[in-house]
Amino acid sequence: MPRALNVALALGEDNKDRLPSGSAAKPPVDAGGEDRLKTVSLSATYDLGPVKLLGELSQLRHRRAQAQPWAPERTDRYDGYLVGATVPVGRGSSAPPSAA
Repeated sequence: MPRALNVALALGEDNKDRLPSGSAAKPPVDAGGEDRLKTVSLSATYDLGPVKLLGELSQLRHRRAQAQPWAPERTDRYDGYLVGATVPVGRGSSAPPSAA
């Protein structure tokens, strides 16, 4: 009976610095600034044989800083999780079909 634990860690960062106000690609809504997304995700699976358990924890931080010194910086944080299992359903076989 297989029993295996697999663990994965993923980190990511996306620099979405905004274009200067009035540029050709953006209408003049704000005066630039910094816009960054940072993500971290930790996941694991455990093989119990026919049933495989899985779980994941994640966090995303979105930081937005304005170019004007008087405008407040804003950071949003989102936490998430996932819990599940995979179970075979129906009649199945690991053997290849026989050629007739």
